Amino acid sequence: MSESKAKKQRKEQVPQVAPKKKDRSGLIFNIVVILIIAAVAIPGGWAAYEKIKANMPVVEEEQVMTVAQVAQEEELSVEEFLAKVGLENSGLSADSTSEELLSTMTIENFAKFEDTEVNEFKTMYGIEHLDNATPWNEAQMEIPMGKMAENQYEMSFEEFATQNG
Repeated sequence: MSESKAKKQRKEQVPQVAPKKKDRSGLIFNIVVILIIAAVAIPGGWAAYEKIKANMPVVEEEQVMTVAQVAQEEELSVEEFLAKVGLENSGLSADSTSEELLSTMTIENFAKFEDTEVNEFKTMYGIEHLDNATPWNEAQMEIPMGKMAENQYEMSFEEFATQNG
């Protein structure tokens, strides 16, 4: 008997099994379990979200002051205030924001704003290594947190950390 005939004969001897019908009960069970979990998880998640939201403090948007308002707080005209801090030729106007004012200031300008001699100011904030012409926004990044707490918030670093987490 040839090899191909032997293969054919073996094939004929193996009983053919009818393909099984797919059992959908497992699928239905899985869908029911998912629906039960969703029915519990979604309202629970929503309730937790609402509780967390209710306990969160409402943060009001900070009102941005203008240079005119800052000058008024200092009891100076806008021109007098800009001259006091050394920014009379900066292009700032009465309508410029306090953010624009701070981004224009250098360490030297901010020291004048604080009515402090510049070297004393730099020592007070621990930024002696910076040049007087360093922009104030950049200088703030160099101030140690302890010095910032002491000088801007008038409290120790420990108190500051406790209050602000």
